[in-house]
Amino acid sequence: MSPSSVSPSASPSASVSLSPSACQRLSNLAKGSAEPHKIKVGKITQKQVEEIAKIKMPDLNCFDLEAAMNSVRGTARSMGVDVV
Repeated sequence: MSPSSVSPSASPSASVSLSPSACQRLSNLAKGSAEPHKIKVGKITQKQVEEIAKIKMPDLNCFDLEAAMNSVRGTARSMGVDVV
């Protein structure tokens, strides 16, 4: 698939929202952990998860905010970010 045939998304993927933009802004994080279940690289709060989920809601395969928040929490965990 060539780059010109890819349609632009309204917002970046959840992992992109977490690492460079939102998480960098929220927890001064440049990239995820190489070993996410052993080495934690940052923390975000439930309120921050909700904020990201609201932004990502149109692009996620979720019908309600709680499901979107669970998706964002899972992405954060897979990146080595603790949700507190």
